[in-house]
Amino acid sequence: MKRLMILFLAGAMILSGCVSTKQEETSEAPLEKVSLPADTESEKQALEEIQEETEEATTGKIMEKETAEEKIKPPEVLFFDTYFSDSENRGFLCSEYEKPQDIDLNELYYTGAGLEQHSMTDEERAAYEDARGEVIQYDMICLTTAQINQHLQEKTGLTLKQMNTDLDWIYLPEYDCYYFQVSDANGDFDECTEVIHSEGDTVQVRYNRYGGRKGMATLKKEGEDYLFLANQFEDEVYLYSDLQEEIRLDDSWLYGEFSEISTGAAILYHTNSNKSKGIVICVNAGHGTEGGSSVKTPCHPDQTPKVTSGSTGAGAYTAAAVSSGTTFLDGTPEAKVTLAAAKKLRNILLQWGYDVLMIRDGDDVQLDNIARTVLANNYADCHIALHWDSTENDKGAFFMGVPDIASYRAMEPVASHWMEHEELGTCLIEGLKENDIRIYSEGRMAMDLTQTSFSTIPSVDIELGDRASDHSGEQLFQLAYGLAKGISLFFEKQGR
Repeated sequence: MKRLMILFLAGAMILSGCVSTKQEETSEAPLEKVSLPADTESEKQALEEIQEETEEATTGKIMEKETAEEKIKPPEVLFFDTYFSDSENRGFLCSEYEKPQDIDLNELYYTGAGLEQHSMTDEERAAYEDARGEVIQYDMICLTTAQINQHLQEKTGLTLKQMNTDLDWIYLPEYDCYYFQVSDANGDFDECTEVIHSEGDTVQVRYNRYGGRKGMATLKKEGEDYLFLANQFEDEVYLYSDLQEEIRLDDSWLYGEFSEISTGAAILYHTNSNKSKGIVICVNAGHGTEGGSSVKTPCHPDQTPKVTSGSTGAGAYTAAAVSSGTTFLDGTPEAKVTLAAAKKLRNILLQWGYDVLMIRDGDDVQLDNIARTVLANNYADCHIALHWDSTENDKGAFFMGVPDIASYRAMEPVASHWMEHEELGTCLIEGLKENDIRIYSEGRMAMDLTQTSFSTIPSVDIELGDRASDHSGEQLFQLAYGLAKGISLFFEKQGR
């Protein structure tokens, strides 16, 4: 009878929570042992078994709770999880594009994009097989021009005729319909990880793709839905950095009050390298600020006039906040090429253990030249702006040196930093030479620039060629690699 009473009391204490009270209060506290009198070894063993079972059950619940908490996502991220899982939207993540006109229509409609399919008539099947030259073997996707236009209009604001890509399907004009046989799926979306708000109603959504790959879609809120603007696969970036943060201008920073366009955000990438150098490189993809050429900012912080001619003449007190840049002979805007080169340089630097402040990480950033420089001053150890010259004789690379004019070199912050600007520029040219990049003249041209005039860290505008130069992906990589060599040389000389 005594044995039964002891077991009953122990069971009652467990059910009432007496045994696990402290464990519930904090998951870090050990479960408190319960000591009850036991007349025999068998009673003692029974109590120990009950205690062990209770510990296991309680620990299991805590672990389940912690696991569930880890999986909790912000509501916005959960929304896009559902949004991208919808077959009407998933295809927009299956190709890379910088503007919606370049979406790969074959990837987009590979499985029908969730649009209603009609049953083919016998005559329609025969017409398709005749046009295809073989019998139907797999499931058919049949989409009319009207269906595609409506879908594209809702998701991009465009129509089929406005797209730069073709739908390589069988088209039967008598049915005004496109046909495709599909034997598998092209789903590449796994889950969303982050939502970043940009200008206006634009958002950037980072997501995981199957196989450990990464991507980022850019969308704009349009009524109750979203328009797809761009999609980028970020596999290379995430090999070298899985931590990024937005950096915005603080007007209280030195020279911040002179900026006129400062609502955008730069992105600071932190290296994944286990040999982090603890050095931040500002990579500034030149141009790429919509409306920047129509806004003026001071040439110098002391309000004195410009001392050399360039895109703005000598004697001017103000210059374009951000010029629109030149255009390559093949019609490619300079801003597009500077961004492509900046991304390649970013990836190399991250791989080598540098952190990277990307002033412009997309087609447009609302940061003028002063804002870009002040951000670099406060977050980076050096500042490198990438440009191509407006000439058209493929003259090679050179950096913009500090003019040898006494009044300019005596002006702060130029007076305190012009020598390190020159040293950085010289090292960049050396790095490019090592990588067999053509160099213009001695690799230097004197120029009074807004960037140099407001920089309080080693800072260089480097021209990587001109509008006649090769700007293929391979050439941009070679340029980026040479620049990275030059950056490493500069900090080696600094003893860092």
